[in-house]
Amino acid sequence: MNTASETTTGNKLSSGLMKKPISRRQALVVGAWAAPVLTLTIAAPAAAASGPTPPAPGTGARLVYDTWRNNWTYDGAGHVTGVRTGIQIQNRYHADDSYQVVSQAVTDIYVLVTYAAGVINGGTPAPTLTGSGWSYDTASLNSDGSVVYTLHWHGVLTASSSTPELNISLLATKVEGAQASTNAFALNAPVVSGPSYGNTIY
Repeated sequence: MNTASETTTGNKLSSGLMKKPISRRQALVVGAWAAPVLTLTIAAPAAAASGPTPPAPGTGARLVYDTWRNNWTYDGAGHVTGVRTGIQIQNRYHADDSYQVVSQAVTDIYVLVTYAAGVINGGTPAPTLTGSGWSYDTASLNSDGSVVYTLHWHGVLTASSSTPELNISLLATKVEGAQASTNAFALNAPVVSGPSYGNTIY
């Protein structure tokens, strides 16, 4: 009886059937492959949902306000019937503060005008506009009662040139000391605010 031979054969068979002990590192690797982790990325809301996204300062062009004014309109008896806003935007010659970079041409300008609570009659009525190339996009009511209008100019505005003047007319109720404010930007020009001297409605 060849005990040594049988033992050897038994060991070979046994080693073929038994799993070799694995290290902790191998166990972690095996576990990771056995149960892959799925990472879901939730996309941010599209920019289109709230309008185009303004670029960073120093990008392409620089806008300035040539005109920003707000006035009450009156009927023949001297009663306030509405508000009229005038806006004109210039593509400044230099896009940078060091006056070294000439502004690129802009083709679309977006202007937001906000009227204080209690001024605009009827919620968010569509405005009456005059001014070549200008159109009305949207209006929204803020939680504080103010109303925001988004206007859009389409054309080609080269350095040092200005848009046609936009005039916005809305039915309104006079509120003493009422203010309006405005911001403008293009797809290649950062946000600029209207000068504060035009904010008060006279």
